Amino acid sequence: MPRAIAFLVLVLSCSQFTGAQTGSAIKEQSVQTVDFCDLFRYPARYEGKTVKVTATYSVDMENAAFYDEGCRKSDAVSAFFANAKFSSNSGDKKLWKILRRQKLAPRLARVSMLAVFVDEWAGGHSTICPGCSRYTLEVTQILTAEKIKQNSPTSN
Repeated sequence: MPRAIAFLVLVLSCSQFTGAQTGSAIKEQSVQTVDFCDLFRYPARYEGKTVKVTATYSVDMENAAFYDEGCRKSDAVSAFFANAKFSSNSGDKKLWKILRRQKLAPRLARVSMLAVFVDEWAGGHSTICPGCSRYTLEVTQILTAEKIKQNSPTSN
């Protein structure tokens, strides 16, 4: 009898582990790839959701943000940047290593990531200071990151 109970416990624990792996694989596959500008065109669609997105990361002494110049040129987009926030295991140290040797501010990188899109004004109230970004991308995983080379001030 004790062997039967031990076997049953082993089978149940293995099935739970397999189910957890399947659930996380399904969750990863269900992440939607989104054009960065669409986050600003349709913020209600993406509020609180994890998305796969590519944008330019800019960091200087005071700010860290994601943006895409293409959004600025679009009449349908009222904003074109989102504050950058990183989860503790998102890989931002990898990003910092890519940018740390670049001495001129801002430091720029093209980043593909999984991130949670947050509209700070969702629900009809602003909790943000005037002049601050309405949107935030909370990065959970950096997929790729490549430093953007800047032209020096003296080059044409």
